[in-house]
Amino acid sequence: MLQRPTNLRKPFAFIQTQSRNNTENNCVPSGSHGFSDAESSRRHVEPLRMKQEPNDHNGNTVFSNARNHQQQPSLIPQPRNETKTQSNKLRAFTMMAPTPSYDRQHADTSRLPFDAPQYVSSPKASFKVPESHRHSSLNPSQERPRSRSVSRSRSPSLQIDQDFDPEDADLSQLMTKRMREAKIIKSKLAEQRLATATLESRLSAQTAASESAELALKKHISELEAREASRMAKAEEELRVARAQSEDAAQKLQEANIRLSDMRATAKSSLDQIRNNYAALQAHLTGLKSDYDVSQDALRSLSDEVVELRRIATDSINGIAASETLGRSAETRALIDGLQSDRASAHQVIDMLRDKLHLLSAQVVEAKERIAELEAMREGKIERVETKVEELAERLVNKEEESARKLANMETLEARLHETNERWTKLLSKLTDQLYPP
Repeated sequence: MLQRPTNLRKPFAFIQTQSRNNTENNCVPSGSHGFSDAESSRRHVEPLRMKQEPNDHNGNTVFSNARNHQQQPSLIPQPRNETKTQSNKLRAFTMMAPTPSYDRQHADTSRLPFDAPQYVSSPKASFKVPESHRHSSLNPSQERPRSRSVSRSRSPSLQIDQDFDPEDADLSQLMTKRMREAKIIKSKLAEQRLATATLESRLSAQTAASESAELALKKHISELEAREASRMAKAEEELRVARAQSEDAAQKLQEANIRLSDMRATAKSSLDQIRNNYAALQAHLTGLKSDYDVSQDALRSLSDEVVELRRIATDSINGIAASETLGRSAETRALIDGLQSDRASAHQVIDMLRDKLHLLSAQVVEAKERIAELEAMREGKIERVETKVEELAERLVNKEEESARKLANMETLEARLHETNERWTKLLSKLTDQLYPP
């Protein structure tokens, strides 16, 4: 039977049952059926020892062999060393509950000899000792008188006498199991808390890393967008300048074409006028040639007449000299004077025609020189215009090629911008999936 300890500050400091010597003396070998009074007595009177730390409200009692040995109380007698091991298996289940005092006469084996804590349920029917074993082991014929041997406790301030009950052993074993499970659950809970704290720290670190990565990515994307915007603005400005230059070149080419057409029209009209003048000069030269031919014919006829007149004059002079008559001298002299005047007029006409011929020849030479100069000027202007047209065409081709290259660069930049936007969208979706998983 349990006694109320005198020292209330150390409840159940040590629990000791009847001495091991009495247990060994009362142990008798088993019969044919394998069970006897001694075995039951030995089973019921196993020493229970428990050491508890003072003022341990958490219930973290240190059990030395509770994890290594989990055996049910056996009815078979055990050796001395096994009895000690079995006694170490049984533990007290109340740590903080007060120990009620009860009367030995009103002791009931069906109830607990002390109040259990609130977190432990009452023993179930499955943990009770069968009635057959109870009656077989505690019949009146074989029941020995209960001995009260007070053994010396580890603590000299507490001595406990107890009549051991199988239900107490089952209940102690149940409470030991429950305390062990509670301790395991508590250790698992601590491990889970530690794992949860570790996971929370890792999650916070990953969240911070993802946020920093997202900020860096946003910064990089903003830089890329700004760079792309500057490139697009620069490309647009260059394209605008190229378009303006191409428009200016086209306008200059149009003006050059207009001036070239005007120059062509002017040169054509000048050539037509020169051709007309040349035709008129040629017609005038033809007239002069015909006049010259007529004058040459007249001159030959006049020369013949002069020769004839000279002959006649010579004959007349000879006749006059022979006849020594001067009758016809006045007529002859008048005729000679007429012939001389005709010759002088013919010479004047010839001189005039010669001078006119020289003048026309000089005009023809000047016209030919003017035609050559105009043709040279026309050829030089045409060559200059052709050179300018070629230069303008080459510049236009270069501008078109440069515009095509710039357009290709713009298309490449647009493709890269589109690809960057797609990558940014994918990264955003990936970060969103990582930060907020479904």
